[in-house]
Amino acid sequence: MKHALLLSLGLAFVATAAPATPHDAIGQAIERHTPQSWFTPEQKAFIQAKCGVDVDSNHRNLNIQKNVMTCPDGRTADDPYVKVMSEDISRRVNEFTRNIMKQADVQRAIALATSDKVRKTIADAHIEERVAAAMAHAEAAREISARIDAAQIDRQVREALAQAEIGRKTAERVRESLAKSGLGETH
Repeated sequence: MKHALLLSLGLAFVATAAPATPHDAIGQAIERHTPQSWFTPEQKAFIQAKCGVDVDSNHRNLNIQKNVMTCPDGRTADDPYVKVMSEDISRRVNEFTRNIMKQADVQRAIALATSDKVRKTIADAHIEERVAAAMAHAEAAREISARIDAAQIDRQVREALAQAEIGRKTAERVRESLAKSGLGETH
C-alpha cells in the first residue's frame, strides 16, 4: 500500500510539474531566464516616488510615452528621466530577447513545440489518405482510359470493316455491270 501511495504521489507530482503544452514549455524555459525586475534600483525608486507603488511587487503596468509616465492609479509624471528610463528598459529587453533565443533549453523547447506542431499539422492534413484517394482516382482513370481506347479501337475496326464491305459490294456491282455489258475482267 505504501508503495502504491508513493508511486501515485510521484506520478501526480510529475503530472503537475510537466508543462501542459509545448507552448507552455517555451514560456517556462523563457521564464527561467527572465530577470526578477526590468527596472534598476534607481528606476524603481523614481517610480515609487512618482507613483507611490512598487511595480515589481504589485505587478502593475505603467504607460510610458515619450517623457510622460502614467501610473497605475492614473497619475502622470512628465519628466525627461521617463524617456531615459524607457530607452534603458527597451535596450535591456531587446538584449534579453536576443540572448534568450541562444539558450539551449529555450531552443530545445522551441524545437519540441515546432516538431509537435509539424506532426499535428501533417496528421491533420490527412496526407496519406489524400495520396491513397488520388492513387485510386488515377487507377480508375487508367481503367476508363483503357476501356475508352478499346472502345475507340473497336469502333474504328467496325468502321473499317463497314468501309471494306462497301468496297466489296461496289467491286461486286462493277463486276456485274461489266459482265452484263460483255466486258469481262479479262479486258
